[in-house]
Amino acid sequence: MSARAAALQLNIKPRTAQGWPFIQCKVGSGRPGGRPPLLGTEHEKFLVDLIDDQPSLVLDQIMENLTKQFDSLQILKTGLYNFVTEKRRISLKRTHFHSVDRNSPEKIEA
Repeated sequence: MSARAAALQLNIKPRTAQGWPFIQCKVGSGRPGGRPPLLGTEHEKFLVDLIDDQPSLVLDQIMENLTKQFDSLQILKTGLYNFVTEKRRISLKRTHFHSVDRNSPEKIEA
């Protein structure tokens, strides 16, 4: 059954159902089921091990380690972020830089 047919049967808008990840194109429809993922199981295992070993890594460092390990891999930072946060459900912290004066004794006392 197509996503449109399933949506009409459930009384929802077809465009809503097309965005759901568990609804795929009909088998044998001739249309591709989507773009194949860039990151496979070996990438996934490497990322999980890397983050387990160093949980304080930020996305730039993860990207650097991944591209060092897999030379032929070409992925954008957004693709890596989506993979880590959506597929593996790993939360990443953002770095926040503060000036040195912020924690100086004079500022704290003031």
